[in-house]
Parts: sequence; structure tokens; C-alpha cells
Amino acid sequence: EVNIPTSEIELQALFAAMDNFIFIFDKQGDHLKTVATNPVLLEELAGEEKKITLQKFVPPAHEQPFLSNVRKAIRSKQTIEIEYSLVVDQKELFFEASLSPVQRDSVIWIARDVTERKRSELFLKESEERFRSYFNLPLVGIAITSPEKGWIDVNAKACEMLGYTRQELTQLTWSELTHPEDLILDIELFEKIMSGEIEQYSMDKRYFRKDGVMIYTNLGVGCVRKPDGSVDYTVALIQDITERKQAEEALRRSEEELRKKAKELEQTLRSLRQTQAQLIQTEKMSSLGQLVAGIAHEINNPVNFINGNITHVNE
Repeated sequence: EVNIPTSEIELQALFAAMDNFIFIFDKQGDHLKTVATNPVLLEELAGEEKKITLQKFVPPAHEQPFLSNVRKAIRSKQTIEIEYSLVVDQKELFFEASLSPVQRDSVIWIARDVTERKRSELFLKESEERFRSYFNLPLVGIAITSPEKGWIDVNAKACEMLGYTRQELTQLTWSELTHPEDLILDIELFEKIMSGEIEQYSMDKRYFRKDGVMIYTNLGVGCVRKPDGSVDYTVALIQDITERKQAEEALRRSEEELRKKAKELEQTLRSLRQTQAQLIQTEKMSSLGQLVAGIAHEINNPVNFINGNITHVNE
């Protein structure tokens, strides 16, 4: 039985737990030794030839620059850090490597598979680029705000709507520009996002521009949280609906004016009907008076005749 020092056992266990690839190359790029810490990927890299060479770790077009780094590490006796990618089984893999001199004419090459990290970084970069392209569209105001209600960043459309420069807005809070009558509900909903009760909200909200003019907006707010669940920042979409609100107000006033005129016409019609009734009543009374006068006249004629004849007889 061979006795292995405890420190060497620990070192072997450490290597076995690593996802790194450890190789030793000479200054000509020839492989001298391998520590197999990731046997599966190492077998893929070795290929059918079952041989490890520098060409297995760098693209052919970059072989000379990589070999220059090997020689530079040997010559300078300093560690050199590099990044590169390889295509393995039609998949692009990303690596970071450190080249450290171990002897007069060789280096230890420690390569780390950072494919997942690189893919995550690439996905994040693409997401940020997409968001930035949306952010810069002149269709709607977009603002990134802090949990303290400060403006972190705003797009050009938001600056145009509010009449401030981006730098001026970052010195203010959105609560300072909000109409007092809308601020209570806005803060109430905002605090619900902070507490985790809701993730987003929307409302109609009035802002005061830098020139003092009030504008109407439709506001939509969502949040981005940290791993611990607290809010990192909020994203607000601000759509100017001032013209729509003004049109609605003009329509409301027009309808109110029409209702007022309709009421006045109704009152006038009622008054005309009352006058008409009075005229009819007056006409009826006038006709009755004429009838009574005619009857009285007809009665008076025989009476006068008789009275005259009686007088003549008496004579």
C-alpha cells in the first residue's frame, strides 16, 4: 500500500471538485501534462485522436497570438489572463484561462468554462439593448425611478412632456411634479409595490410642467426587484392624454350647455302654453260677453215697443 501525504490527498480532492481544465504546455505549444478535472468535456476536446494539443484550445486564426502569450508568460515569469471560445460539437463554448510559468520553458494553463456566464451576459446585454431601443422611441415617456421617488433616468419623450432636461429631472422627485389631488392615490399604490402587495399599477395622473402648465397623463408603473425581494427600481410609462382630456371636457361642457338650452326651451314652451291658455280663456270670456249683450239687446227691443204703445194709448 502506498502512503500518500494528507496535503496531496487534499490537493487531489480539490482538483476533482474543480470545473477547470489544467494543462502544462511547453513554449512550442506541445502538451506535457493534463489534470482531468472535467473528464467529459476533456474527452470532447481531445477528440478521436485522444490527444491534447494547443490547437484544441484556440481557433487556428488565433494560434500564434496564443502561443505568443505562452512564451510571454515564460519570458516575463508572470501570469497572463486571456479569454477565448471554441466550437465543440457545433456548440460555441467560452473559456477564461490563466497562463503561469512553472518551469524555465513551460506554463501551467488553467482554463475555466464560463459558457453559462457568457450566455447569461449575452442575454442580459441583448435584453438591455432591446430595452434601450424601446426606451429611446419617441412614442411614450419612459422613466426609471428609485424607491425614494427620484428620477434615475428618463427618455427624451418624458423630458419633452414635462419641459425639463434629463439632468434637471434627476435632481427632483416625481412627487414634486404631481398634482396634489393625485398624489395621495399615487403614493398609496407606490407603497403597495414597495411592500410587495402588488407588482404594478396604472392611473390617470396630472403633472405640472416646468412652465407651470398642467398636463394629464396615463401612468403605468412596474418594478424590478432584487434577489431579496426588495425593489431595485421602478419603470414608469407616461402617456400624455391632455388633448383627450381637453376634448372630454369640451364635450362635457357642450353637453351641459345643450342640457341648459333644452331646459330653457322647455320653460319657454311651458310659458307659451300658459299664455295660450290665458288667451283662449280671454277669448272665451269675450265671446260670452258679446252673446250676453246681443241677448240683452234683443230683449230690450220688444220691451221698448210695448212701452211706447202703452204711452200712446194712455194719451
